[in-house]
Amino acid sequence: RQMCIRDRVSTQSTWGHGFGIQYYENGDKFEGGWENNLRNGQGTLWVMDDNGKLRREYTGDWNNDKKSGRGTMFYKTGERYDGFWFENKPHGEGRMIFSNGDVYEGQWCMGKRSGYGVLTKRNGDHFEGHWIDDKREGQGSYFYNLQNKVFVGEWVDDMPKCGVYSECEDPLAAKRVLKQHFEDAYQQPEIPSIKLANPARVLNEALEETRKDRLFTRARLIPLFELYNEEELQDLVSEFKAAAGENETISFLSLIHISEPTRQAEISYAVFCLKKK
Repeated sequence: RQMCIRDRVSTQSTWGHGFGIQYYENGDKFEGGWENNLRNGQGTLWVMDDNGKLRREYTGDWNNDKKSGRGTMFYKTGERYDGFWFENKPHGEGRMIFSNGDVYEGQWCMGKRSGYGVLTKRNGDHFEGHWIDDKREGQGSYFYNLQNKVFVGEWVDDMPKCGVYSECEDPLAAKRVLKQHFEDAYQQPEIPSIKLANPARVLNEALEETRKDRLFTRARLIPLFELYNEEELQDLVSEFKAAAGENETISFLSLIHISEPTRQAEISYAVFCLKKK
């Protein structure tokens, strides 16, 4: 049977365990699972909007009062996110439908686009590639719908840096015949051809230079779980715990690459955060 305890309707006699409905002082409402007086399991959060009506904000998994697992978020600004959560933030695979009609589907890290992702814009433009810290960074391709052209190359700070920009041919598209403005025969004069002696080498050198210039920035912002698998991360944790001692806990921050004068190649260091227990 249901009973109301402290403004909560619960299906169990023990307050804070099982399925329950919580009414908050500001008008918000939560209905779903509870454990140890915290939202756990499946649940839906309703919030009071400016018109005094309840609006569904989030439906999905909860862990110790935080959005964690898989769920759907309906933002006040009109965006909608479907995917995985961690610590109240999109984390893992997910899809965001923006209020302007753009759609992003791919990887997230603590609320920001990070990893491989696809952005489809409302005007038909299309980007596929790597993201870091909510910006396009690294290898990626962008298709320009109206121009029917594509750019493939390196992106830096959300902008194309160097690569190949070419026109896409659509075999199904009708060929447009241009009207001739001059009926007289035209003889084109000889024009000396100008081209790069080795375009492939020029492009490769530009790509390598860009990657080298952005190496530290990218390494500092790329999450460790993108660079290591779960087993490798556990090995890092074990080694670090052995060096840190039993009185401290750790959390991953990032990976950095440091050049040392005595080494011919760069070496990598995992960066951790120490916390006292």
